[in-house]
Formats: sequence, C-alpha cells, structure tokens
Amino acid sequence: MIQQHPYCRTCGSMVKSKNVCHYCGCEPLKGHSYCCDCGTSTIAEAIMCVHCGASFQTKFPAMLAVLITIAIVVTLAGAGYFITQSGIEPSEKITDRINTKNINDSTNLYKPLPGKKDESGKIIINNIPPTLLNNRNEAITRLTKNLPQNPKPESESSTKPVPPQKNKEETIISPTNKAPSIPGSVSINVFSARETRSYAAGCTYFEGRSKNNVVFFTTNVYGYVKINGRVYPLQGVQKGNDIATFSGAGYEVTIEIEGLAGNEAEWMAEATLVVKDVRQRTLSRHKVYSTCTDF
Repeated sequence: MIQQHPYCRTCGSMVKSKNVCHYCGCEPLKGHSYCCDCGTSTIAEAIMCVHCGASFQTKFPAMLAVLITIAIVVTLAGAGYFITQSGIEPSEKITDRINTKNINDSTNLYKPLPGKKDESGKIIINNIPPTLLNNRNEAITRLTKNLPQNPKPESESSTKPVPPQKNKEETIISPTNKAPSIPGSVSINVFSARETRSYAAGCTYFEGRSKNNVVFFTTNVYGYVKINGRVYPLQGVQKGNDIATFSGAGYEVTIEIEGLAGNEAEWMAEATLVVKDVRQRTLSRHKVYSTCTDF
C-alpha cells in the first residue's frame, strides 16, 4: 500500500512506515531538507514544494480547537454568573439603608425635644406645619441664586503698560540644495562556463547576443544570481507562463518574458530581469535573452 507521504523529509529516501525512516532513523515528516511527496530537495524556510506543490505547513487539530472553544465559553459563563450575583447583594443593601434613613428622619421631625432639668413640667409644643418650613427654605434658595456674583479682582498683568514692539530685521536664509538620496545599486556579474556546469544549469539568461554572458540561470529547485562577486541561491516563490519570481538572502529577482527575438533558424526569449531588496526597492534592471521560452 502506497503511503500518502512516501518520502522522508530528513534524508529524502522512500519510507514504508509512518513512524520511523529505516535509512536515517528519524520520523519521516519532522525534517526540512526534502519534499515528503516527490523527494525533491528544499530549504528549511520553504512552505511548499516548487516541484509538486506539496504544502509543508502542519494543520491545527480540529478536536483541540473544539475543546479550547468549549473551555472559553464555560469560563465566560462562570465569570458572568459570579459578576451578576455579586452585583445584586450590594444594591439591595443600599436600597434598604436609604429607606430606613428616610423613615427615621421623618419620625424624628415630629418628636418633641427633651426638656431640661431646670424647666417646669409643662412643655409647650408648637405645631408648625411642615409645608411652611419647606416654603421658607425654597424662598431662601431662590434669594441666594439671584444674588450677584463677587467680581474677580483685576490681575496685575492687565494694569501694566504694554511696551511697544521693536521692529526686528528679518534675515531670510535660503535652504541649501540637497542632493536627493538614491537607493544603493548592485552590480550583477557574469557566470563562467565552469560555474554553470558545476551547478547543472537548466535555463540560462544572458545579456547581449553572446550566450557566454550568463547573469542568471535556474535548476530544478533554485535560481542563481551573482551580485558583487558572490553567488546567491534563490528559492522560487512564483511561477507563471511569462513571469517568475525567486527570493532569498535579502534579494528578490523577477524575470518577465516580453516576447521573442531572433530569426527562423533560432528563436530566443526576450525578457527583463529586475533585482529588488527586502523593501521592494529596485536595485538593478537588465535586458536579457534565453533559449528557454517558458519557465
């Protein structure tokens, strides 16, 4: 029976067990060097295989997601219950306290004051209606509202004379002409025939009409470019009928085929090679040709 992922991601060998590779002894799906579906070599940062399109990202277990969701819902329900119960008791106590205070105040208003020891036994109570006292209080309140506000004393600063302003000669300084900042450019070097043979180049892209001026070439997995005398392997991240993008090591190379050039004896693809940095700034642009008309 053929397994779903027949290749080991550590050594690239074909495995017959899901738990262990009989060649390297590692778990087949724990490595980062080879594709688990076709066995093609990959880089550690790759999220998919450029040869067969297999995805290297692990899926989140559905059962674990359901359990986490249930735990969050139960926690929120319990917190809401305790908050509701703790908020009911204080409000009831406050309401009872206010009602008791109002009853006591209204009762004490009509109680007679206790007589002193020197006073006679007869106590005279003036039965003054409470409405009369309330009207008196309202009249005092209206009177205080109609009183004028106390004027604020004038500040000392307003009384001081203001000295006349002196006319100052203005000196206009013209800004110096600054040169606009130009992003740093890079120099693309030519590969030698020995280098292209050692990397087993598939499609080569050269400047001018000479096929020896190779500035970029591709293999089954990577694309290679020489910048300032150093060779950079780039992982293919996009591939179409007439455009391809390779990225890695802080650079991004885009090749776009614009048409065909040559004659009936030999047709060549005419393309534009653009080098960008991590901030998507264009560092270099070249007109290149290739015998490969597609990617």
